[in-house]
Amino acid sequence: MCGAFKISDTPKVATLTELFGLPSPDSKGWANCGQTIQMIRQDHDNYSLSDAIWWLLLESKEGNLKPHSKYTSFNSRWNPGKGFSASSKKPFRESRCIIPANGFVEGMNKKYHYLEPSSGVLAFGGLYKSWKTEVGTVFSCSIITVPPHPKLKGIHEKAMPLMLPLSNAELLKMWLDPYMNEVEPFIEIMEPVLREDFNVTPLKQWRSFESSGESFKVSRD
Repeated sequence: MCGAFKISDTPKVATLTELFGLPSPDSKGWANCGQTIQMIRQDHDNYSLSDAIWWLLLESKEGNLKPHSKYTSFNSRWNPGKGFSASSKKPFRESRCIIPANGFVEGMNKKYHYLEPSSGVLAFGGLYKSWKTEVGTVFSCSIITVPPHPKLKGIHEKAMPLMLPLSNAELLKMWLDPYMNEVEPFIEIMEPVLREDFNVTPLKQWRSFESSGESFKVSRD
């Protein structure tokens, strides 16, 4: 995943947050890695829509927490047979989150595409960490990536974001449960799956988000 997604306050996105009794997320528009985004998390028995820096590992600079300059961690890659790297193993057991989105950007060989599902809403599977500061708690997060999907080979051949099944409310709530430390039930969903059709639009540049050609459809599995 190339570090950008779109999030707007739409009725479709509201159906996701309402599942947890939460308001719609802020209409940020385009979100880039390293920026503050919003995630759904569970603390004890309460759900919340929390601000988080989209970069799992932080460092202190001039008294403020910033994305760690030595470690690129806006994604947490799942490797089949190996799992996560050391920095993501504990959050996978104890602090999983859901990141709402309308669609996301993928890029390869300086060619970028915006992918939007037919439903207009995505629930990215994510991980988060909490950081204690003098002024309170700061959260950071990452989006989990899984192996690439064959249908997206020409768009990104290394990985794709984990998109949780929106139709399975029980799984979504289990995913957020901080007491659910046995992660075996989640292993089977750490696969490249397209559960719905996607509209794909070529972009001129990663950060311009301006179309450079006609859109096309990638069909669901």
